[in-house]
Amino acid sequence: RNIDVSGLKANDNNQTIIDIKASDLEENTPISIKGIAKNSGPIILNVVNNNDDPITGTVNVNSKIQLIYTDGTTRSNHETEDFSDAHILWNFGQSTEVNVNDPFQGSVLAPKADISVGQNLDGNIIGNSVTINAESHRWDFQQGDTPSKPSAPVTPSKPSAPVTPSKPSAPVTRQANRARQ
Repeated sequence: RNIDVSGLKANDNNQTIIDIKASDLEENTPISIKGIAKNSGPIILNVVNNNDDPITGTVNVNSKIQLIYTDGTTRSNHETEDFSDAHILWNFGQSTEVNVNDPFQGSVLAPKADISVGQNLDGNIIGNSVTINAESHRWDFQQGDTPSKPSAPVTPSKPSAPVTPSKPSAPVTRQANRARQ
């Protein structure tokens, strides 16, 4: 299963926002997020129910999350000090419980949830309570730069009327002084 973000347009805050059903995360098959630019703005995945409403209740994440960048490289779960490509945020909304049962990549935002991590997770974790029974790797979420509004276009000034060149005067003939011998 793939989520291709390469053709999606970011909003005015340079964020790409995608809804993903909790039932998709609960399946026992990997999910690849592909087409990620390493210098992109945030990619926010809102976890929703089958009616596309913010999720409430329990989410059991059984899908391994794989990231594939525009240059074809993949990111595996690992320790790092380079957070420049940490643009993935999983928003679990009003969920009260999140259980991560497969390797997971991206920061987790679930402020009302009790979160249990049973497999490697790379990213920040924000929850009501967090229990980690596996490796957790720091991969600090990067908001990215908010694009600035372009300045107003400058209207070029109107050029002045062309000047008609004057007619050249007749050439002046000079006689050279000849040395007498």
